[in-house]
Amino acid sequence: MMHTVEIARRPVAIINAPLGVAEEWTASEAFKKELTVLRDADGRPLWNGESTPSVRAASEEEIAKWDAARLAGDADEEDKAGYFAVLVPAKDPKEHRSTRQLRPAYA
Repeated sequence: MMHTVEIARRPVAIINAPLGVAEEWTASEAFKKELTVLRDADGRPLWNGESTPSVRAASEEEIAKWDAARLAGDADEEDKAGYFAVLVPAKDPKEHRSTRQLRPAYA
């Protein structure tokens, strides 16, 4: 099942994982670090370091964005589980490129 991660009521990422796994992953330091590195269109980190990320069932629109990221990236059908996609326009300053493709999730 797909789950959406929200921070301060803003959907920021979607992961293909059971609820417990998604919650565990969202609470991990690796995921939080990833969200402090990724920057939105205004140059702000996706996570402010204070708000508590929450997890909920993903909407059909969010699932469609995840599928689009999968098709645009190099993940195949076997890679569907355990990957996340960023739902908002974001850049990784280290990579100097947009981040919408699938990225490995940290469990």
